[in-house]
Order: sequence, then structure tokens, then C-alpha cells
Amino acid sequence: MLFHACAQHSVHPTSGSLRVFQAFFWLQVFPAPTPSPRPPTRRYPLRGRWRTPLGALNMKKPTGTNGAFRIQINPDGTVSGSFMPITLPNSKAEVEQTIVNRFLASMNTHLKQAGERFFLSNPRINDENDFDFTVDSPRGIAFLELMEIAPLSGPYDKAPAQYNVYNFSKTIYQGITRKSKSYAQNMANDLFLLIYPTHWAFTPSRSAINCLRYWCASTSLAFRAVFYYQPLDEQEGAPHWIFPVPPELLNNFNPEQVRDNVFINLDPRNWDIDSNSA
Repeated sequence: MLFHACAQHSVHPTSGSLRVFQAFFWLQVFPAPTPSPRPPTRRYPLRGRWRTPLGALNMKKPTGTNGAFRIQINPDGTVSGSFMPITLPNSKAEVEQTIVNRFLASMNTHLKQAGERFFLSNPRINDENDFDFTVDSPRGIAFLELMEIAPLSGPYDKAPAQYNVYNFSKTIYQGITRKSKSYAQNMANDLFLLIYPTHWAFTPSRSAINCLRYWCASTSLAFRAVFYYQPLDEQEGAPHWIFPVPPELLNNFNPEQVRDNVFINLDPRNWDIDSNSA
């Protein structure tokens, strides 16, 4: 039995919800508008990050700590538990390739239950100064950009376990819009964005995800769709649609409702089994 450490995490998707999101995407987003004749602009660096030179994809990429707490019943009837970390490669290219592969696999695992497959496939990593990935879609070649959720002010292990939901969400949203402004609104090929954390402290809550959905829905983005992927263990992950989503999904949600809310993530490395509990 695996427990994913956070204060509240009833945000895992179902095959039905992902199927609804995908159907809404096809109905509302396609067909695309007339492509812009000018090529996409180059990416601007995100605040707090640096651009690496061409061919530097093999450089080491810092990542945080994430994983699940595994509880098992031993042959002698006792119960024990241990932290099972999610391992990631060292290089930037390998980290991003692993995230994309697990995201696509998780999407297909969930959608398979509804007899469907995710519409993006076959990711190929590109040179550093190009789009992160080229992918196949039913409309032909498309591009996929990645953005790690990592509002760092120091090392990962120094990141606080709690955050203000509104401010945390706004920081992620500003990263999305900054990346969007680096591209033409109507490109000849579709462009998608995948955001993800590698550290347990930066796991968004349900309210944070709703904030992102609300703000992205009211913003003109260069991305045809924005996805969020939460790694759960070495194989499983929770994929989410951030944009576009059916309007009724928000149920009159307004970010002002959570402006003062504080969310606490629990460090899975510190969990333990209380053998004295009933």
C-alpha cells in the first residue's frame, strides 16, 4: 500500500474526467485558426533560471526529493513502512525525457479504462535552443514545452512545507504566461506545455490547480493546452488538464476565495508507523 504524502490530495484524475477533458479539447480548440506566417520567437529565460548553451543537454539538472510512503504487513503480522523515493536521471535531457514518458504513459493508463488513448505520442527531444520536444498528434507534428514547478529561493531541502495557496499559484501562473509570451499566438504547429514538480514541497493543492485553471481560462495563451503531471512513484503519476477545461468544472470558483488559505505538504521521508496505536 502506497501513501502519497501531502495534507490533502483528492485531486487524482479518473478515466472519466480525463476523457471529458480530451473531448472538450477537441470540440472547443480544434480546428486551429490560420497559422501566423512569422516563425515562433525564441524562449526567454524564466526568472531564477539560466539558459544553457547549445548542446548542453547532458549537463546535470538539479532535482528535488519526491516519492511515496510504502506500508506493508510482514509475515509475523507486524506493520512496517518506508519511504520509496522517485529516482530521476542526472542530465537535463534524461530528466525531461523521463517526465514526458511517464506523463504520456499515465495519460494512456487512465484513458485506456475508457477505451481511448491520449492524442499526443512519440516524444523526441530537441536541441537546447529549440522546443523541448517534438511530438506526434492527429494534426501532424506538434511541440511540447516543459516547466518545472520550483519557486526556489535556495536549495530544494530548504523549501518550506507550507505555502499561501494564492501566491504559490500566482507564481506558477506567471511562469506559464512568461513562457507563452515567447511565442506567436497562432503558430503553424500546435504548441503544448507540461508543468511538473520534482520536490514534494511544491505539490499543488486542489485549490492551487483550480486557481491555475481559472487564470489560464481568462488568458490568451500561445499553448493549445497546458497539462500538469504529479509523479507518484516510479511508474504511476497523476496527469491533469489545466487548460482548456469545461467551464462548469470550476463551479463558480474564484481565486479570491482562497487568497488567505495556507496549504501544508508533508515530507514523506519523515513518516513512520506507530506500533502502539490501536
